[in-house]
Amino acid sequence: MHDSAKRAIAKFYFDYRTVLDATRVADLGALNINGATKDVIAHAVGFDIVAGKGVDVVIVPGTVPPEHRHQYGAVVTSSSFSFCPDPLAYKKQIIDLLQPGGLLFLTMCSDKCQVRHSTSDNSYGFQDEFRLELRELERFFSTEFEILELTETHYTHPDFILLGKLRA
Repeated sequence: MHDSAKRAIAKFYFDYRTVLDATRVADLGALNINGATKDVIAHAVGFDIVAGKGVDVVIVPGTVPPEHRHQYGAVVTSSSFSFCPDPLAYKKQIIDLLQPGGLLFLTMCSDKCQVRHSTSDNSYGFQDEFRLELRELERFFSTEFEILELTETHYTHPDFILLGKLRA
């Protein structure tokens, strides 16, 4: 996790601490390579497609284990969406984790980011290839989510920050 993503998660936690401390939080893409959501939100449950530091539940891409479906008041996904070869499956995982009215906090490299990132080896071989423009990101999530915030960071690393509330 780069610094801009870490700052964004810390701000989200500061702004929504009362809500987040009172609910279960899922961290989708939780493998701690250089920082993770759990560094800020200690009670987050880590989901990833590989086992490792920060991962509590190993999942198959596009699926959520039945015992975790609709059990979370918030999903945080930081810098993982860009690696997903099937964005619709990734969005489905987010929705499957969330309770009705739950919050989604997503960071991803903006279309201005020219840096290609790497993660630890995984059996799926996912690459950092997926970029959207800001309005494309909004359109992609706005059917299922009320968009509460959509911004672009202007730190050393350009990220999009999306905060949405799952429509009931």
